[in-house]
Amino acid sequence: MNNKKPARRMDNVQASKMSRLLGEAKRLKAQGAEIIDLALGTPDYAAPSWLLSVAQEKIAAGFNGYGDSKGSIRLRHAISCNFQQTQGVSYEPENEVTITSGASSALSAVVHALLNPRDGVLVFEPYYENFIPLLRFAGVTPQFVSLDPVDWSIDFAKLEKRVRPNTRAILINSPHNPTGRVFTPVELQVLAAFCQKHDLIAISDEAYGPFTYEQPHLSIAAVEGMKDRTVVLTSVSKTLNVAGWRVGSVLAPAHLSDPIRRANGITMGAPTPLQEACADAFPYIEAFCQEQRRSHQVLRAELGEALASAGMSFQLPQGTFSVLAALPAGSFADGDSAQAELLRRAGILTVSGDSFFNKKPSTAYLRFSFARSPETIRAAARQLSNIKLG
Repeated sequence: MNNKKPARRMDNVQASKMSRLLGEAKRLKAQGAEIIDLALGTPDYAAPSWLLSVAQEKIAAGFNGYGDSKGSIRLRHAISCNFQQTQGVSYEPENEVTITSGASSALSAVVHALLNPRDGVLVFEPYYENFIPLLRFAGVTPQFVSLDPVDWSIDFAKLEKRVRPNTRAILINSPHNPTGRVFTPVELQVLAAFCQKHDLIAISDEAYGPFTYEQPHLSIAAVEGMKDRTVVLTSVSKTLNVAGWRVGSVLAPAHLSDPIRRANGITMGAPTPLQEACADAFPYIEAFCQEQRRSHQVLRAELGEALASAGMSFQLPQGTFSVLAALPAGSFADGDSAQAELLRRAGILTVSGDSFFNKKPSTAYLRFSFARSPETIRAAARQLSNIKLG
């Protein structure tokens, strides 16, 4: 045995491109460069002051020990009630709602609890960067299905062809990161029939569910016949702009929740006082989200105009905080080189689209976040007005 070598499972886990990107940005800032960060998906504006005050009160009140590994019962009730109100689907707080340390930990618990090594999971491409190493770390095989790059819609004929004997689940992400696409009710109906035909579990990442713009978010769990085979992942902390609090949840029928809870219990879940603060926030959560959606629509439009003027093309995102923009054909070999050039020429930090594909796409993409202060978006627009990427 060579004690200097890591476990073989680490071959599937590479350092995040985002981490390397932020390191480069810090280096440039240390040299005096002004960097406009449009990379991270988390907003750059402050969390609501009232929520921060509530968290301080919970800490002072002594909510600082280990809590129930299933999560705060008050928060589970609040999440259950909210999902019933917004999606018309009822989950029993005692047995069907589990609090996790963010949505990524939720997915980890789900994968380890419900899937075996070498099981296949259908994954739409492009995908959220962390999905793939998380699946592979558990020994699960991602089975990639490309969305149509014209409008990021689902090609159901292509999806059908990707099913294999070992396919056990499909990973759905709507609102979709990184494209901002919101799957339509018709698409979800066809996906539901597909899952039922092939006896698949639907793992539905709905972390951006509160942030849709032209059409309301619809969970696949709300489609007839799907609740019993669907696991819904949400992120309370992302919704409330306190992503670092790491408060997520899993909503699933009791027969799926039981093993998920056992997997989640290994790490004891989310921080106790922050769960209690989030529970107190639910009476105000819809008003807060309405305000954020109105602001985001303005910022989305301003960033979109700037990207178009610089020669980029994109589908206006229907949800999430980001735009996935295509660079002019032939202008860059890949997203990594485009990202480096935009940082060098304009001081704008973005995410390379290469991070979201299994194989390097023929088109170079960059992802830009518009969940920024108006001043940040205007500064980026000024910088973009001085360059042409075509």
